[in-house]
Amino acid sequence: MFKVGDKVVLIEGEDSRIFVVDFAGWDTNLSVTGLGKYKDIRGYVWDKKLFRLATNEEIAAGHRIDNDLGDDSHIENHISHNCKVINND
Repeated sequence: MFKVGDKVVLIEGEDSRIFVVDFAGWDTNLSVTGLGKYKDIRGYVWDKKLFRLATNEEIAAGHRIDNDLGDDSHIENHISHNCKVINND
């Protein structure tokens, strides 16, 4: 699934930074190092299920890019300001 040197991001959560895989030889865990100012994040062991490969866009941006339109729980926040209310009374 992952190999040493892969750039990965956490699938969800507030931590959106890019990590580099240091060790992926375990069945269910891997070790990562943070990029940039986060290089002090080193040697922690994580569950592989928490990560996915970073996209090229995320690598260029330096962080995970979330798709905010995937959740309809606050759909009112996704309505265009150009929408008009039409009353058919």
